[in-house]
Amino acid sequence: MFGHEKGAFTGADSRREGLIVQAAGGTLFLDEIGELDLAVQKKLLRTLQERRLRAVGANKEISVDFRLVAATNRDLDQMVRDHQFREDLLFRIRGIEIRLPPLRERKADIPAIVHHTIQRMGVRYGMGTKGVATEFMDVLQQFDWPGNVRELISVLEHAVANAGADPTLVPKHFPSKYRTAILARTANACPEGGPSNGRVAFQDAAGGVVKWMDYRKQAEKIYLQFLSQSSHGSWQAACKFSGLSKTRLYELLNKHGVSLQN
Repeated sequence: MFGHEKGAFTGADSRREGLIVQAAGGTLFLDEIGELDLAVQKKLLRTLQERRLRAVGANKEISVDFRLVAATNRDLDQMVRDHQFREDLLFRIRGIEIRLPPLRERKADIPAIVHHTIQRMGVRYGMGTKGVATEFMDVLQQFDWPGNVRELISVLEHAVANAGADPTLVPKHFPSKYRTAILARTANACPEGGPSNGRVAFQDAAGGVVKWMDYRKQAEKIYLQFLSQSSHGSWQAACKFSGLSKTRLYELLNKHGVSLQN
C-alpha cells in the first residue's frame, strides 16, 4: 500500500515500492486495482502523473518511468459513481481497455484453457502431461465458474494432485466440494428409466404427494447410478465418494439393481 506522506510509502508498503522501482523502464502489473482504497488511489495517481516517488526513509524523490497494466473484476465506472474509485485515476489508467466476458459466457474456451494449464503443470512438476477424460471435460463445462479462470485453474491443480499416478483425469479426481455439486445436479437429472419430468417426482400420477418411501427410493437410485458412473467400477472410489462402507454400499446397489460400471 502507498504511504500517507505526500509521494511516500510506509515501511509496511516497501515491497510495493520496490516493485515499482524494479519496473522502471519496463512494465508493472497491478492486479485487482479496484480493491485499492481511496487514499492509495491518490498516491498511485500522483506517481503515475509525476513519475516520481520517495523511498522509505529517503529525503528526496526518485524518478520512475514504467508502463502500467492493471486488471480488475469490478465495474470501475460504477465504483466511480459510488465514489469508491477516483475518476481522475480511471481516466489516467484507461489508455487501452480490454474487456473479457466471464468464463460462463465463453465456455468454448474451457478445453483450450484446461489443456494448456495441465501441460504447463506437467512441465512445472516434471510429471508429464495427464490426459483428460471426456466426462471430466463435460463436467467442467457444466459449472458457471463465478471465480472465472482462477477458479478453474485451482480446480485443475487439485484434480492433478488427487490423480497422483493416474494418467488420465476423471470426475473422481475433482475436489470434494465439486464432487458434491456434481451429485446434487445429477440428483435432479432424469436417468434412463427415471421420472418423465426430469426430476425426482414429488407427486404421484393422481397429483397427490408421493409417499416418502417412494420418493426416497427414486432419489437413492439416481444417486447410485451417478455414483456408479463417477467411480468407474472402483469400489474404493465409490466408498470414498459416498462415505458408505463397502457392505452398506453393496446392499444399496443390490436393492436398486445398480452395478458399478467398469
